Amino acid sequence: GQSAAVLLLNNNHLSASLDADIFTSGRDPEREYVDLSHNDFGGSLPELSKSFSSATTIDFSYNKFEGTVPASYCVRPMQFALNMLSLAHNKLSGPLDSLLDSSCAIIFIRLNDNLFTGSFVEDIRQNPTVMELDIGNNKFTGPLPLLPKQLQRFDARNNRFNGSNWSQFRSAMEASMLSRLDLSGNGLVPRELPSASVASFWTAVTPQMMFLSLAGNHFRNMDLDTDAKALM
Repeated sequence: GQSAAVLLLNNNHLSASLDADIFTSGRDPEREYVDLSHNDFGGSLPELSKSFSSATTIDFSYNKFEGTVPASYCVRPMQFALNMLSLAHNKLSGPLDSLLDSSCAIIFIRLNDNLFTGSFVEDIRQNPTVMELDIGNNKFTGPLPLLPKQLQRFDARNNRFNGSNWSQFRSAMEASMLSRLDLSGNGLVPRELPSASVASFWTAVTPQMMFLSLAGNHFRNMDLDTDAKALM
């Protein structure tokens, strides 16, 4: 039979795996809002069909989903950008290129608190829609991603990024609209700038920046006289 365009099953005790094609039935209406968060669903993430092409929110956070993010989560017309995709607090892993390439239309992406490892997508400047990206509390390594201009919030706390492309990251950040940046808990060592200080980074901070955390890293050589003035 038909099923609702708005589907709210959040904050229950639902468990078991979802069939791969549970949301790909030809009988389904246009999906607008789907919230399965705060349950005990497990197994692989279900595939999404054209019925999600005008969806505003997909929230599968706080479950036990495993494996990779299907490419179908990005198969949608660019004029119908998904407002939010939240897959936070699961057990997901694998590559994320399809979620952040130039053809993927998602505004808020939350991937925090999963099991992602390895290098993150190194250059996401061509993504035309993402404005908030949270990849905190995973195990990403390697260089920091180069951020798109429209991005307003980037949270990469508690990963293992090394800051090896520090000057490139700074340049991309200067050209962005960032108001919140959290790089805490990475142990960043900006090797290409051996005299890098917190204040030298501060000079690249955009006027709209409201929150900046570089705690738990390895910045050195802070000149208390010069840098303290720059931070005021």
